[in-house]
Amino acid sequence: MAATLWAGPESAVSHRSAAALWKPDGIEAGGVVELTTARCRNPDVPKGITLHRTKLLTPPEAPLKAPDKTSDAGWLGALRVTGLARTLIDLGAVVSDPAVVEAAMESALRRDEQLFERMKERLEILGGHGRRGAGVLRELLALRDPDAAPTEGMFETLIERLLRRAGIEMPVRQYEVWDGDEFIARIDFGWLTVTPHVGLESRGYWCHSGRARFLQRYGSRQQACPDALADRLRHLAGPCPQA
Repeated sequence: MAATLWAGPESAVSHRSAAALWKPDGIEAGGVVELTTARCRNPDVPKGITLHRTKLLTPPEAPLKAPDKTSDAGWLGALRVTGLARTLIDLGAVVSDPAVVEAAMESALRRDEQLFERMKERLEILGGHGRRGAGVLRELLALRDPDAAPTEGMFETLIERLLRRAGIEMPVRQYEVWDGDEFIARIDFGWLTVTPHVGLESRGYWCHSGRARFLQRYGSRQQACPDALADRLRHLAGPCPQA
């Protein structure tokens, strides 16, 4: 709060600090206080603050409102903060690993279905050649199917990055398995261009409330007793082709 008061009304919490407030996957401020200002003067920056400067920090159409589809910054509680689209663009300039930016983007898409188009629009306005960070998000958007469902966690995002790196055909995300009119399950990834269809369910400690819950749910499945859901899915897929 004190940092935003020092920076003035033409500034906003931005980059990792804004991401920490929006709480996407994989982002922690780590004690960094980052602000972006549209002011031209060059003030002495207090210790502990990273100040970024910009020529464009569009406010929302209505004063004292949250960031909207045409703005770069607005109010989140008592703080003026860059919106999700602008924050994701800026993250590419300060986060060294594009996987972290992609995980943050996917989690942001889970909460805002219109964000994909808004990121493209803001990139057209903000992301000229040479703008730090814009190239990272532009590349991620180019790789992503705009109609694909968001991943449901950082682990799924990392799995898809591994598949992409290995040159494996991109699967359908959040694939729903049906037996006639009966819904069976929704699995993380499904490949429908092969016969029988192939599904992948990624399992990790984080998305199952820690190691104890993970082992409680899945530890016994390493034994000989077949898992009922997996057995049902194998039945629906049909017999595997013989070599």
